[in-house]
Amino acid sequence: MHASRFDCTRRCCLTASGSSVPNHPATLATRANIAYLTGEVGDAGEALRLYRALLPGYGRVLGPDHPHTLIARGHIARLTGGAG
Repeated sequence: MHASRFDCTRRCCLTASGSSVPNHPATLATRANIAYLTGEVGDAGEALRLYRALLPGYGRVLGPDHPHTLIARGHIARLTGGAG
């Protein structure tokens, strides 16, 4: 994804997530999308930080064994392994 399109998408997502309930599943999904796109444009460190911040919310709202929680954990593992 082109960086300027990503920046626009991220601003829109941040605006949407800021106006929602922080632990609402849709807000968590928006945050996950931002983390994913951050990694896709090459900022693995920031994507890792975003996924780590997201994981407790997923665990509280969806549970530790929910597919979205497990996917986020997988992304954290992938990004951690890729970091060294």
